[in-house]
Amino acid sequence: MKAGRKPGAGAKLTSADLVSLGLLSRGPAHGHEVWSRLNANDVQGWAEVSRAQIYYSLDKLAQRGLIRAVSGEGRADRRTWRISAEGQRALTDALSSATWARNRVVSPFNTWVALSEHAWPAVRARVLSERRRFLGEEITREQAAAAELADRSAELPGVAVARAMVDLAIRQMATELAWLDELEATLGT
Repeated sequence: MKAGRKPGAGAKLTSADLVSLGLLSRGPAHGHEVWSRLNANDVQGWAEVSRAQIYYSLDKLAQRGLIRAVSGEGRADRRTWRISAEGQRALTDALSSATWARNRVVSPFNTWVALSEHAWPAVRARVLSERRRFLGEEITREQAAAAELADRSAELPGVAVARAMVDLAIRQMATELAWLDELEATLGT
């Protein structure tokens, strides 16, 4: 180990670690506040991070010196954390990787489509109908989130980025809905 480095200081940061660091860069918070900030930013739409992962990450980040406890703040049973200079550098370094732009996420539905020729026509029709219903519900949910973000535009940091992400999600789902008609014709359903 190099002199002056904490054990694991060079280890790869997980999504939960990066999300925690990003939220703490907006100001000190304890674990519950970090989770509340995530929920306020509709985390399910942009990161697969659970509440347990946040608490685990906070402990790990503290051990690595990437966040520090703020003395004199919060209840005795809740530690309030702030991002350290090392944590800010680690976050910035992690976000500098070109791999962020060079990934494709494969959804379970894509796997189903690839294998769907082996399903009965009635099953294909049922699954496609369910996918249409699901996408319609998700578009409605995202449109409600977009309206809420518009109402809170001055209230939260990062709202403009959150709104852009919601708009992208709506566009992607609308494109998939239109594509399902083509898929249905291809599958002969």
